[in-house]
This record gives sequence, structure tokens and C-alpha cells, in this order.
Amino acid sequence: MGIRGLWTYIQSNSENFSSYELHNQPLVIDAENFASLCYRQAALRCEYGGEYLAFKCYVQLFLKQFRICRVNPIFVFDGCHSKEGSKLDTLLKRNIDQFNKLSSALRNIKSISNLDSLDLKIDITPRLCRHVLVEILRESSVRYIACEREADISIAKLAIYLQCPITSGDSDFLIYRPIDDNQVYSFIPLSSILLDCKQRPLPCSVCKLDGAPCFFISCKVLNNSGPFYKLKYPMLPLFAILVGNDITSNIHLPAIIDSLIHTSDLQNTSYYQRRIHAIFNWVLQFCDMKQPLSLILSLYSQNERDDIEETIRSGISDYFLNISGENLAHALGFSNKHYVSLSVPSSSKLEKSNIQNSTTSWGSCFEDPFKFSKPIFERNNDKVSIFHHWPKELIKRFKSLELIPSFLDYMYVRNGVVPRQVVEDIKSPNSINECMSKMRSILNGLIYGLENHLGTNEKLCGMENECVT
Repeated sequence: MGIRGLWTYIQSNSENFSSYELHNQPLVIDAENFASLCYRQAALRCEYGGEYLAFKCYVQLFLKQFRICRVNPIFVFDGCHSKEGSKLDTLLKRNIDQFNKLSSALRNIKSISNLDSLDLKIDITPRLCRHVLVEILRESSVRYIACEREADISIAKLAIYLQCPITSGDSDFLIYRPIDDNQVYSFIPLSSILLDCKQRPLPCSVCKLDGAPCFFISCKVLNNSGPFYKLKYPMLPLFAILVGNDITSNIHLPAIIDSLIHTSDLQNTSYYQRRIHAIFNWVLQFCDMKQPLSLILSLYSQNERDDIEETIRSGISDYFLNISGENLAHALGFSNKHYVSLSVPSSSKLEKSNIQNSTTSWGSCFEDPFKFSKPIFERNNDKVSIFHHWPKELIKRFKSLELIPSFLDYMYVRNGVVPRQVVEDIKSPNSINECMSKMRSILNGLIYGLENHLGTNEKLCGMENECVT
């Protein structure tokens, strides 16, 4: 997920990250990524649908370490995919890759005589991991919520609002930056959080006051003074788009990029890493969009330029944090009074070096950032919201994941959706997708009837002639 190769590129320079002690503070977690990474880190098998009991034990180990270190985790899940269906090509490609993995595994099975020693090592997150994680969080009384659509921007804004770190394994979070000069954005790579609590020899002021032992979790945080932070907005999301993300890829690049690739000082790395480095250094020369955009558009015919410019500007807007995390915080049960209590100095208060200044995030010369926010404001129009006119109880059930958003993708996402691949018992007569078909049919009928009754069926962009497309 995110920007291909960016993790490897940034991690190749140790100055891009600083050591951090996670203790006595909230932590906003990208729940979808957390579920996938936990399953992968626990080295659990994907055959026969998944090892959910072992997965539960591994997640509970994480939650136990958080409790010991007085870390308050807040899990934020995706809702439906974006209305525009802009990730369809990416989802199709991902499914084809997974299909090829499964086909290769089946071919390997035929050539192995002793199946007891077989280890397929298929890296496909089982279908029900998200739902198992939700059940664990409910049992453990841990805060969680599902957003209406994809959650990345909401996750980033919630962390900024609560003045606490955010963690994910999605490289898109390396691109987000706050607009307000006085706001804090602190990003912790999920893979850097060690499942090993350490005790401080001298307790912090909070633990000392409570008479409690003072434990912390070692991790890494994106260094706001590191080399990667040299790139300012809006050039940073332009860099992401030129490298290629889940929505935009294959934008034509000026010839100078090839020259920079061949003269790169990273000759011992892969071509893709040299390409990222070349794009980074080229974009770094500019402080606004005008010149690089003009150079890129000159590579296209006159008839193509308007569409390409719209694609680039829309892609930049996807990284623009123009919404407040306040509503999401209130939906999670944080009152203003509670928020103030979270913001007081603590043993793990985010350092001043993490606070943006006029040359840190947006630079001393930049375009008005709000010109990039218009497409997002249009998408957030209330009438096209899934929740428009919905009963409060139904919205509550959606946000608490008692209503499964992936079932609703078929009706609220243009161009259709792609069910994820699953690894099941080949001898089983029915797949999980087939077993759920009747439930999907009933739910689709109920939602369609509700929207018709409310007179809001214009929201059903995934339907045509009363049929799910």
C-alpha cells in the first residue's frame, strides 16, 4: 500500500528516523495495516482461511505491552472505498499478483511427495483478520472506529488533533504534513515498534506521582530535521505522484530524470531506488508547482494536457489535510475536556523539534495550499455522503463495524469493486465469498430500500437500473 519503494529509500538513510520512547500517551493506529502486519510478523499460515486464534494471541500481546507502558491505542478502520473508484486498477493488479502466487503454490504442491513438510509461505492476509481484530478490541475495551470512506487522511488529522503519534506501515503517511505551523505530526513506522517493554531507572514525573513503575516501548519516529524533510509542500505530494502511488502512476518524466538516474551516487542500489532518488532531487529544485508542472505537461500532446494536469492536482489534493480531527475525536468519546488532558506535558510529550515552522513543512515560498483543497471539499458534500439522512443508529453500527463496509462497496463505489483473494481448503465445496452471497443480497436489498424510502438513491453510484454493477 502507498508509494512503491519509498520505505526502502527512506530507511536507507538512518538520519531520516530518530529513536523514540513510546510511553504514557495516546497512539493513533492504522487498523487495516496493523491487522495485516501483525499477521505477517507472527508468521502465521494463510491456508484454510487463517489461524485466527494465534492471531488473537499475537494482537493481545501488543495490547498488553501498550497497557504496561500506559499507551492508549486508538484504532481507526477504513469504511467503503472512495466513491470515484479510483483504486480499481490497483486492486485488480493486486488481485492478479495474489492469484499468481496461489497458482504457483498449487503447482508446487503437485511436485512435493511429503505434504506434511509443505510450507507454502503465501503472503495473503486472511479475509476475516479485520473482523477478528474488531472482536479483540471490543473484548479489551480499546477505542476503535470505522470512517465513512478510506481512513488515511482522517487518521493523520486525528493524531494531529490529539497531539499524539500515529503508526502505520503505509508509506503514504510519510507524505502527510500539517498545514498549521504550530501543529505536530509525528509518524512512527509500525514495524519499528518492538514488543519488548523496558523500565526506566528513574520514573517520569507522571509515574512517580502515581507510584507506578515506568515502562516504555522503543521505536523510531520520522525525523523532522532529516534529509527527507527537505522537500516542502506541495512538492512533496508531487514527488509521491511522480514516483507512483495506489491511484496515480506512469506520469511521464523529463529526460533529466534519466540523466540523474545514471549519475546517481546510489549505484549499488536497485534501478527503482535510483529512480526515486533522481525524482526526489529533481523536485527538490523547485519551491512551487509552476515550472515542474509545465515541464511535465510539455511531454504530452495538447489534447492530453488538461486531463494530466487534473490528475496531478487531484493527486496532490489527496494528501491535503484540510479536515479537522475534532469530529472523529468526539465520535471516539473524547470530549474537549478530555482532549485538553491529553495535551498537557507528559513524559512522552512530542518535542518542539517535531513542530512545523514556516520553513519546515511549506517552506518560505509556496503556492496557496487551499487551492488544492477544492476537489476534497466537493467530495465531502453532505448530499453524497453515505450517511446522508441515515438514521443515527445505523450510522453508529457502521462506525462500530457491526455493519460491514465491504458489503456496501458494491453500491457506493463507481466502477465496481474487487473481492480480495483468499486461501481456503481446496476440498471445501464453498468459498467464503459464496457463503456470504445470501447475506450480501439481503443487506443490499435493505440498504437499497432505505435509500429509496429516504429519496437519496443518487448516492448509489455503484448501481444501474436497480442492479449492482
